[in-house]
Parts: sequence; structure tokens; C-alpha cells
Amino acid sequence: SHRAGRLLATIRSRCQSVRFPTVRSGEALAWLIRQTKNSEAQVKSSLSLAQGAPLLAADFLRQDVLPLRDKLLASALDLVSGRSEPIQLASAWLKTDLRQPLYWLSGVVMDLWRLQVSANPPHLCHPEWRQKLAPVAGRLSMKSVLRLSMEVNAAMQVLHTTVNSQMLLENIFIQFSKVCNRA
Repeated sequence: SHRAGRLLATIRSRCQSVRFPTVRSGEALAWLIRQTKNSEAQVKSSLSLAQGAPLLAADFLRQDVLPLRDKLLASALDLVSGRSEPIQLASAWLKTDLRQPLYWLSGVVMDLWRLQVSANPPHLCHPEWRQKLAPVAGRLSMKSVLRLSMEVNAAMQVLHTTVNSQMLLENIFIQFSKVCNRA
């Protein structure tokens, strides 16, 4: 199990732990280019989005996820700049399975945090969005980014319940709008 701590101690004591090392990024990149026939830029973006997991990155490339991600993140930046309204944005995002967009939004929040700490962080979830996220990160306080992180994480936790998805997204985007426009 990838979460062995959740197993009962009696079961864990009878199990052998086998660790699989993370594939080096160069190897994953070369393999993905051979397997998918995509450009190196697309493969790098997909691999970054998948946090280095080559099979997940291959799935992203097969499903053509990057354009959808870019469209959704661009709409979120429109919200931050005041060119979009939280309610309209929530309606647009409802047309997709919410797990991926919330995961991407979580990555945006982490990238904002990393960009606050360092002008050139060694890792970003969305490296091709660095130029667009850096000015936003510069306007926000650490406390604001923490608040956004808590909102997105809370939404991800209740997503699998009977929660009203429209209201969930509206709440997240209203919080984003408040935090970013207050800065």
C-alpha cells in the first residue's frame, strides 16, 4: 500500500516493505517522447503536471489534458485580475470532472507559495505559468496563500461526498477573489 500507516499493525507486521525509487526525470522524459510521439515541451509540461509520474504523464498526453488545464488556469487568472466573476467561473469549471481542476488549483497555490519564497524555485507544478503567477505571488501575503491552500484542500476532501459542487466552487473562487483583490 502507498499508505501503509493506515493498515492495522498486525497486518503491517506480516508485510514486507518494497520501495520503488522515483524514475529520474531524464529517463522519464526520453521514455515519454518515445511512447507518445509528443514534443519535448508537451512532455515536460505533462511530466511536471504529473509530479514526475511517467505513467500519469502519459495518460495526460493521451487525454490531451494540457489545453484544458491551460484554459482553466487562464480563467482563474482572469478572476484574480478582475476580468471574471466567481459565479461565472464556477459554472464554467462544473463542465469537467472536478478532481483534476482542484488538483491543478492546489498546484497553483503551491506555486504561489514557492514563488513567494524564491524568485527562481527549483520546482513548480506549473512551470510554464511562472511568468503569469509571479506578479500574483508578489501581491499576496503568506497568510493569504495559506488561506487559499486551506480552502482548496478542504474542497478536495469533501468532493467525494454529496456536497453541492456549484457551491463548493463558488466558495473557492469567492475566497480567491477576496484574497487577490484585497492584496
